Amino acid sequence: MRKLSKINSNKINHEENNCWARIIHDFNPGVKSKQYYIDQFVHNVATYDKFLYYPLIGELLTDFGLKVSVTRDGDTNNRADAMIMDENYSIPIEIKSPSEIEYVNIKSIRQALENKIILLSRKFFPTSPDCSTLAIGYQYPEKRSEVYELIENYYSTYKISIGIIDLADLLDIHWQIKFEGASFDVAKIRNLRGKF
Repeated sequence: MRKLSKINSNKINHEENNCWARIIHDFNPGVKSKQYYIDQFVHNVATYDKFLYYPLIGELLTDFGLKVSVTRDGDTNNRADAMIMDENYSIPIEIKSPSEIEYVNIKSIRQALENKIILLSRKFFPTSPDCSTLAIGYQYPEKRSEVYELIENYYSTYKISIGIIDLADLLDIHWQIKFEGASFDVAKIRNLRGKF
């Protein structure tokens, strides 16, 4: 077993607002490793549909210190599934739940591009053309997937950066923030192109 990183015990609680304790019934970060709990969390949400998964992604990102809005199902005014709202650099998010598709796929990337184009044209929230748009899924695509080539092709053609993040990486960041006292630098996703 890997050595546990130093954990701030003051930040550990089993309240309802702690998604780790809600999703992993025997959650106790002082007992097992971060990687063990990330794997358990990912496994336990493997059947989540969009009604469960999208709000979970919004909750994780909100805990990063970001202002996040998850779009209600059927809201056709705002094309993106979620939005990181900022005074200057709002970031649209395309989310894919595990019940929709296991890996971030080409359709996810196309929709992320559309989200950015619509945000730039309709100006629901302030943003910048050089600010990324995101696709967040359950798992990353395979290394040789056409997804990575498509991201680069879209950047070459439209100069729009599309970043992709899987659940395990979100949980890793969340753990560092919630239990290790880390802070999140939004620049890590504001200029993201390709895999996080």
